[in-house]
Amino acid sequence: MISNPSLGSQSFSLDAVDGIAANDAWAVGYVQSATYKQSLIVYWDGSAWQTIPSPSVPGCDTFLSEISIVAANDMWAYGSDLMHWDGVQWDIVASPSGAYGMTVLGTNDVWLINDSTAEHWDGVKWTAVTAPSVDPWGSQVMAVNSGDGLWALQRVGGLLGLEMVLMHWTGTEWNTVSDTTLSYPVNDGALGVYQMRIFAPDDIWATGTHWGTMWRNGVVLHWDGSAWDESLLSSGKDSAGVYGLVGVASNDLWAFTTATSYGQVYNFLQHWDGAQWGVESTPGADTATLHRIAPVAADDIWILGTLANAPFLLHGTLPCAVSPAQPILAKPANKAVVNARPKLDWQDVLSAHVYEVEVTRNRTNGHVVVYTRVYQSKYKFAFALAKGKSFFWHVRACNNAGCGEWSKVRRFTVRQ
Repeated sequence: MISNPSLGSQSFSLDAVDGIAANDAWAVGYVQSATYKQSLIVYWDGSAWQTIPSPSVPGCDTFLSEISIVAANDMWAYGSDLMHWDGVQWDIVASPSGAYGMTVLGTNDVWLINDSTAEHWDGVKWTAVTAPSVDPWGSQVMAVNSGDGLWALQRVGGLLGLEMVLMHWTGTEWNTVSDTTLSYPVNDGALGVYQMRIFAPDDIWATGTHWGTMWRNGVVLHWDGSAWDESLLSSGKDSAGVYGLVGVASNDLWAFTTATSYGQVYNFLQHWDGAQWGVESTPGADTATLHRIAPVAADDIWILGTLANAPFLLHGTLPCAVSPAQPILAKPANKAVVNARPKLDWQDVLSAHVYEVEVTRNRTNGHVVVYTRVYQSKYKFAFALAKGKSFFWHVRACNNAGCGEWSKVRRFTVRQ
């Protein structure tokens, strides 16, 4: 359990947390004065919290409820304002209002989402995408990922509706991918879906609640490209639902369930390892109200909640971290012909904190064109490569224990 920031007698709330490493984490929320709320930003250096100045206007009600880290000098926070950290200070970025969620996919690739609109920031301007129309008695969630764009999941048919419509934004229109009626008995309660997490068009997760007159049952759904799997996690018919769905890879997901017994609320941290869900130990969190899970890597996770009307922070690491496995390259294929600014993609590696990318002109010891570190499993060239020339690239994954083996080397040739 991590001690709370020291703010004297001031009342405060922490509502989101994210981190890069065990000694490098950020949390946001607000400080409550006698007359108004003021945005709060704090930084964890491994031993203590530091309060970082917020650019919010003094004397007005302001708050922060989301934070997402791209790199140590590239972070975003959202609440009453959208803010960006450049490594030196936080600055307000003009943005649309009314969003309930923020997704940051990379530098200058930020989405703000509400029930009716998804707004995208490309570093220069905002572009709005109107959500697909939904049954007045239904509900809808939207989510986005870097490779496959914006998706929407609708529950259709009123409180007892079990029809799930999965839709994908093509860039010009919404395309229905699936229209499926789930197998839960209609007369055995209603279904609500609250969150969606996308890894690929055939790897989509959703969480929610199936409830009846006297019980609630948290559920997890998984879309494999052809059907929804409804049987992956059942938290018991005394559960309020499954919340906080996050993950660093499709075989490394986290969520939490809450259950009530004799009026006492209990929390359970759930982890998906690629084969099954299991309950993980959370010392001191049994009676806390959990809000957020922030996995830095498979061996490094932050949990944020409330306990006894005060912020509750829990940080866990594996006792013995090991270096990550060898990455598997995805695109471009070996010997592919590409444009002058290709994007390199590889599969996420479990427990990786950062990736090192090397591009050379020779397979073994040639001139190094690029040697960089990135926090996502992709790299986009910021400059044009020489036409007609061949290049060689490979990647390795690193964490607190060190760097793993380099991937196999691939070659690509730039189109004339």
